[in-house]
Amino acid sequence: MCEICRQNPCAAQCPNNDEEPLLYCDGCDKPIYQDDAYYEVGDTILCEDCIYDCMRHADRDTDYHNDGAPVISYGDKWEE
Repeated sequence: MCEICRQNPCAAQCPNNDEEPLLYCDGCDKPIYQDDAYYEVGDTILCEDCIYDCMRHADRDTDYHNDGAPVISYGDKWEE
């Protein structure tokens, strides 16, 4: 059992792991090993961390101008 990751064989990200990465993330250059989850978007390969960094939630928050017209936000975008 590995003293660092406590697994046998070592976890993919463990410094004691001598396994070669199969791919690299195009967003952060993180190595992607056997059985790691990743995403292909067109010709781009992204790790789970990069996908989660891109995730947004659609929320409809309504505020009003002084003239009473609503301003609606969709995540980071605003409409009048």
